Amino acid sequence: MPSNRYRSTRLVTVDVNGMAIAYGFATKLTAGQSSTFGHTAYSGSNLAVFGCNAPKPARARDLADNTVSFVDKSVDLSATGLLRVGRGKSSPIARTTTKAVLMEVPFYGVSYLWYQPKEVATAIGGALASLGASAYSGTNGVLGINRIRGGAAGEDGVAKPDRAVLMKVGGTDGIDMVSTFVRTPFTGALPDGWTLVPSKN
Repeated sequence: MPSNRYRSTRLVTVDVNGMAIAYGFATKLTAGQSSTFGHTAYSGSNLAVFGCNAPKPARARDLADNTVSFVDKSVDLSATGLLRVGRGKSSPIARTTTKAVLMEVPFYGVSYLWYQPKEVATAIGGALASLGASAYSGTNGVLGINRIRGGAAGEDGVAKPDRAVLMKVGGTDGIDMVSTFVRTPFTGALPDGWTLVPSKN
């Protein structure tokens, strides 16, 4: 039976290629074990993404005690007795399909990515720039964020960016609603007719 099965978890971070801020997660490893993997204890003040689909850190196994965890990008695996067991994931590439476009907005220090239906992007048109949204450029974007903690995001963190909503008269049922994520925290003026809807985090 693993000796750390019932040990309480600690929040730690590692640096990941393609991510502007640290990647955070909970671990049951001791501080000594964590040091081998290059973990940094999370203080609650520095910004960190806790969980995302991409990018994602590599995983390694400590051959001395058979522990497995995410590993910091700076760690020399061979010098520390680690064996890579998972390659991790790189930043997403810019992508447009027949139905959707990969979009980005600034979100507490990272580029938050999501797939927006093409018809929605077309309906919003020139207002996208004022809302801080644009087609993803293919650099340092983060897809599938669980939560950002620290800094202006607060100790408990924020899960999703705010949204902006536009009610358009004349749709199929008389009124159509168009919405999109916006840069968060939002600064500047909203385009005419748009309303800011804070995220429920």
